[in-house]
Amino acid sequence: MLQEETCQISAIDIHSHVGPAHGNMPDNCIENGSVPYLLRTMELANIAISVNSSRYALMPRGSGYCVEGNRQMVDLAEQYAKVYFWVIIDPHETETFAQAADLLQHPKALGVKIHPEEHEYSLLELGDKLFAFAAKHHAPLLGHSGAECCMPEIYSFFAEQYPEIPVIAAHLGSSFDADPNHHIRSILNNQTGNLYTDTSSIRSMLSNLLEYAVGMIGADHILFGTDSSNYFSPCQRVRIDGAAISRFDKYQILRGNALKLFAKLDIT
Repeated sequence: MLQEETCQISAIDIHSHVGPAHGNMPDNCIENGSVPYLLRTMELANIAISVNSSRYALMPRGSGYCVEGNRQMVDLAEQYAKVYFWVIIDPHETETFAQAADLLQHPKALGVKIHPEEHEYSLLELGDKLFAFAAKHHAPLLGHSGAECCMPEIYSFFAEQYPEIPVIAAHLGSSFDADPNHHIRSILNNQTGNLYTDTSSIRSMLSNLLEYAVGMIGADHILFGTDSSNYFSPCQRVRIDGAAISRFDKYQILRGNALKLFAKLDIT
């Protein structure tokens, strides 16, 4: 019954990946970054809009090429009405800052994406430059979190320094030390209220993590993300539909919070 009550809500997936990797990867055979796969799983999971970042810009670790990956994402977003994108910045690839300043004007660019783990840097050391850029351009920031170099607590620190932008520390429950509470504690302790997380983690599939998170921080600070092409989006979707939380909380996670944070989304 819970799934039947909410499965008709057309979701907004704020954390997805599409496209080829920049080089050969040992797990290419078990990941699928193709556009047909993205569109098929969006349909299966009743996802109205998928906000993507380029796999070409991120993978393999330490070898992504952001400038070209961002170009590829613009092309895809302009071909497919349901596809939006994040502009990826790599502080090691300095031209991405100028590119991002231009691409953030695109009507389908929702904000800045950073990935300290794949791009191999410490967020604590380089975060000020990245967050200052996002704040200057009034751009929401989505970042990979859970690795030692980019824990949710670090995102909370910078969110408090730049309270004018929404900051999403991705992958609820993910952590290098296997403690699933880092995102929850970071949002609870955040003094400026602009820190969020998303469900784009295999840890979010734990039997009670989502329910516990909603009970602790409320649904208003959790957004729906699938981490496609890594995971099968319909599984991520049914986890929300079947959660032991209210229908309103499910709506907020699946759709409402994204509409509140991202004015560019066109759901007509």
